[in-house]
Amino acid sequence: NWSPDVESQGYVSASDLNKDAEDQHLVLRTSKEQESDPYPNNVQMNCRYRIARKGKAEKYHSKEETKVWDASHANAKLQPCEILSKLAKRTGEYLYEVRILERMGRLGIYSKDDKIPGVPKGQKVIIKSVPREAIEFGDKMYSTDILLSNVFRHEIVVSDDIWPASWNNLKST
Repeated sequence: NWSPDVESQGYVSASDLNKDAEDQHLVLRTSKEQESDPYPNNVQMNCRYRIARKGKAEKYHSKEETKVWDASHANAKLQPCEILSKLAKRTGEYLYEVRILERMGRLGIYSKDDKIPGVPKGQKVIIKSVPREAIEFGDKMYSTDILLSNVFRHEIVVSDDIWPASWNNLKST
């Protein structure tokens, strides 16, 4: 009889968190608030922010740059980020101050070959006035539910006669 593993008990997918956030107009927690009330450890925050591609790179004048979010970033690629603070507007909506994090490549390190440019190594980019709709939850690499231990899998049995003969290139032993 199958039952979920202990490590998967608190699993919540990023897509479920995003849907809940839309339905409930969820106010996001800052990094400080997450110390006592964390999100599931399989998700990360992602913010829409356009970073110039290599060769067209923005000039950074210091190790930490502070910029203001504007609508030109609304359709930008998602960048990993953390929420530093939030400010309530009179409408009840919140604007967030975020730090864009270094992008991790497939092997866990930033790769110059990544298609989506990231923050240069050692650079801190702080973005102010980021609206809630520009922040989404994302699954951390290799953390989705299909990779949980003890996940239910079942062999799919297909008879050989449904495949074209030209596809059957393996000899039986």
